Amino acid sequence: YDQRKEPGLRVRVQEAKSVCQDCTVEAECLEWALRTELEHGVAGGLTGTERIKIIKRSKAQQRRLSNGSS
Repeated sequence: YDQRKEPGLRVRVQEAKSVCQDCTVEAECLEWALRTELEHGVAGGLTGTERIKIIKRSKAQQRRLSNGSS
């Protein structure tokens, strides 16, 4: 989702993130969302776009480590 193109989305995302801040399983939720590569919605306090960036960085780092250890 592009927050710049959909009116009201930014507010809804911030509201969802505020729910995550008070959640007792926020860390577990984020871990699950990253592990399953959940692309949409807010989970673990991050949007799909934010999580995908983390996943891509992690995969790139794993490739670099794999290539360096060969």
